[in-house]
Amino acid sequence: MNNTNNFSPHQPLPNMVLKSEAARNVDRDYLSKIGMILYLAQATGPDVMFSVNYLVHFSMATKNQHWHALRHLISYLRSTIGESLVISADANRKVAEMYIDANWGGEGSRSQHGYIGRLWGAPIMWDSKRQTCVASSTFQAEYMTLAFGAKDFLWVINNFKFVLGDVMPQVYSENMVAIMEVEKRLDM
Repeated sequence: MNNTNNFSPHQPLPNMVLKSEAARNVDRDYLSKIGMILYLAQATGPDVMFSVNYLVHFSMATKNQHWHALRHLISYLRSTIGESLVISADANRKVAEMYIDANWGGEGSRSQHGYIGRLWGAPIMWDSKRQTCVASSTFQAEYMTLAFGAKDFLWVINNFKFVLGDVMPQVYSENMVAIMEVEKRLDM
């Protein structure tokens, strides 16, 4: 691969458009490479999670631009192979926090959501994927993401209560309407 300095895993992504096509050509080599990177992203790579999930959308109708983006992502991974994410916890900061965001996919398209959960300042869980159903608004996409993320986060906190003690989880989202709706339902 070419010079891999100053790579971002997201560079080639904005120009690609997912178009539904009648003819599907399944490229097993593309699927294999995407599968390997997806496994890596789920286990150790939150920095590439969005990019690889975005490239998965093109797995049934791959074109040269998708291969170019995949090669770019592989170049990024190769250029950062000797580097690592430094994850350190702050024992004095006994806080469990989750950051949540979603986009609205538009009419007839599923939205993308993502979240990262941190404990004592260190990331312990993350996810980025398309939602399973179509949201009719940005509010609904954010609200569904709050439900998905909070459910998973609370499961982790409750199952490790013997280690964590009493920790009050804090969930952050940028959609004030979704936050107010959750707070309204919690007050019921």
